[in-house]
Amino acid sequence: MKLAEETNTTLSLTGDTTCVYDPQGLPINKEKAAAGFDLVWNIISDAFKHSNENCANIAPNVSLKDFFREKLAERSLSHDDRNLVLQLAEMWGAFVGDSWERQSLKWFWLEECLDGGKL
Repeated sequence: MKLAEETNTTLSLTGDTTCVYDPQGLPINKEKAAAGFDLVWNIISDAFKHSNENCANIAPNVSLKDFFREKLAERSLSHDDRNLVLQLAEMWGAFVGDSWERQSLKWFWLEECLDGGKL
C-alpha cells in the first residue's frame, strides 16, 4: 500500500471494476471502459456465431480484427470510442495466446470452448 501511495498508483479490490489505462498511461473512465468491454464481448460473441454458421464461406485470411472493424463501422461511435474498443479487443490475443490480427475468423468457432461455450 505504501508503494502504491508513493507512486500514485491506482489499486482495485478483487472483483472491483477493472482499471484500464490509455496508451499514454492515463486512467480511462470506468464507465467508458466497462461499456467498451461490453461491446468487445458482444462482438466476440457475434464472431463466434458468425464463424460457426458461415465457416465454409469465410476466407481463411479474414481475421477477427477485420470482423471487429466491420462491426464497429456499422455503429455510430466516435473515432475515439472505436479506437478504444479496438485497443480493448487486443486482449483477446493474450487470452488465446496469439495475435487477434492472425486469428482467422473462419476457424474462430474453435476457440469458443475457451469462453465456456459449447462445441
